[in-house]
Amino acid sequence: MRQHAEFKRRRVAELLGRVADFARRLWEPIERRLGAIERRLLPSCRVLIAIGMPMFLFGWANVPAWKLIGWIGGSGLATTELPFGDLDDVAVDSKGRIYVADGFHSRVQRYSPDGEFERGWYVPTSGVFALRTAANDEVHVATARANKLLKYNSDGDLLSGQYRLKEDYYQEYESETETTGPYAVRGGLLPHVVDTRTGGTVITRPWHTGLIAPFFPAVLYSVIGFALVGVGELKRRRERSR
Repeated sequence: MRQHAEFKRRRVAELLGRVADFARRLWEPIERRLGAIERRLLPSCRVLIAIGMPMFLFGWANVPAWKLIGWIGGSGLATTELPFGDLDDVAVDSKGRIYVADGFHSRVQRYSPDGEFERGWYVPTSGVFALRTAANDEVHVATARANKLLKYNSDGDLLSGQYRLKEDYYQEYESETETTGPYAVRGGLLPHVVDTRTGGTVITRPWHTGLIAPFFPAVLYSVIGFALVGVGELKRRRERSR
């Protein structure tokens, strides 16, 4: 039995050695070609790291930075449009003005009937929130986690705030959909508001802010930056070993 087990062990070791030798012979020409391509196309390791590190740090800090901007925007950025992050709801008032709730920035932004930004305000909430308008053009914001119903005028001035049971305002807002008008929010890489009658986009995030706004661009910048730094470090080690 011992001899048989030893024989099997040797055969397995021999087979594994042949597989490793075949893989090495197969990989060596590929590695030489990749090295030639790397020397021709890629810049120096210093350049790769100098580009990759700021990109990685920018992507990593992008999300908390925009959250901070949204929080500061409660008082100082009322007339500044923030790029859409995570749209939760949309509503329209009697004048046709469109209100959009952005859960990422905890912010409501008001647009003209033509989709032009007019003003916005910070909403002290955590989690997804629902948005409706009343007959007197009050803007009602229901927060999901705090069980709170906030009432604003059309310019974002807080009129009242009260705690309510989740079931109360959820049932109310799920049944009363008329204040959303013919509009709906759409998520994805470029969050936007569409006209459900035509399917056309009414409000969208400008392309230049879409390049820096969260969440997908932040992850993409972080991954690309990390990859560049990694390639730069590998190239530096290879240069030192020569």
